[in-house]
Amino acid sequence: YEDFIYAMRISQNGIVIDTNGIRISPIEGHNPAVVFGRENYLVVWESNNDIYGARVTREGIVLDPNGIIICDEEDEQFYPSCSFDGSNYLIVWEDYRLGWDSDIFGARVSQDGIVLDPLGLPISIITSDQWIPKVSFDGTNYFVVWEDYRNRGISDIYGTRVTVNGNVLDPFGIPIFSDQSEYEEYYPSVTFGESTYIVVWEDWRGWDADIYGARVLLNGQVID
Repeated sequence: YEDFIYAMRISQNGIVIDTNGIRISPIEGHNPAVVFGRENYLVVWESNNDIYGARVTREGIVLDPNGIIICDEEDEQFYPSCSFDGSNYLIVWEDYRLGWDSDIFGARVSQDGIVLDPLGLPISIITSDQWIPKVSFDGTNYFVVWEDYRNRGISDIYGTRVTVNGNVLDPFGIPIFSDQSEYEEYYPSVTFGESTYIVVWEDWRGWDADIYGARVLLNGQVID
């Protein structure tokens, strides 16, 4: 069987509007993410190791029934995430085009569904793996976070700021949590609230996994 990407709208009162779901992806898809962008939603996902997207109206109409090819570069792309800056979307993902190690790439997409960076933006291409990115917008810049294996092959949490023009402000990354121990941190997520980001992750500094977080200022300074 095949897995497709579906969606449903839910009212502010918690009522499910689309009880049968809305089919978004024309072909098999995995790992969806969604953001709202002024007029329409943008849903992104991976299909056949490439990154696709589709705009969906408030009424649940899929504007791109064949999907938008956001990245179909050589080798594999996984785990997309997306945010909106008021004019364009930024989609980020895990990318293997440069070799055995995975990197973080991204691309901006206009509200009309046009991919503005068809070759992709290299967001983190440091030696060793970077995995599973997430992205949020603070009103001026984006902040992208990911799992990073540059330190002894053990997973830490790193991030970088990216401008609305696609310029990476912290090309070597910001160590959000890197405790130099044998314990690892996984699956970061990020959101912005008024003056700071909060980054959260799965943390194995003990025998069991816990959830930890850290606040990050607009200038990239880690408070916690």
